[in-house]
Amino acid sequence: MIKAFRKRMKNQKGFTLVELLVVFVILGILAMVAIPSVVGITERSKERADEATASAIANAVKYYYANEGNWPATGEIDDDHALIPEYLDEAPISQSTGRSFTINITDGEVLVSITPAP
Repeated sequence: MIKAFRKRMKNQKGFTLVELLVVFVILGILAMVAIPSVVGITERSKERADEATASAIANAVKYYYANEGNWPATGEIDDDHALIPEYLDEAPISQSTGRSFTINITDGEVLVSITPAP
């Protein structure tokens, strides 16, 4: 039985160095293609979250105008702003920069942007 096992082991062939290198090169190429697309996903999702937040703020401003008959104060949205707490739960913060949002209202057009760095 041991002789049969040894004979079977001698007939078994493993991978050659060239075959292993080819596999590693292929895996390396796949990694080079996949990694750059994955790295930017987090940043793009934060930017899209900021766009959605800005849209929600603009809608809150329009609801405020519809209910109150006048526009809320323009400028940075902080905890004392007229939109909080009835129209917004709390002062929103940008996911990508960590800064607050600013409202500008001109001729009934609402522009929401991220407060610039000081």
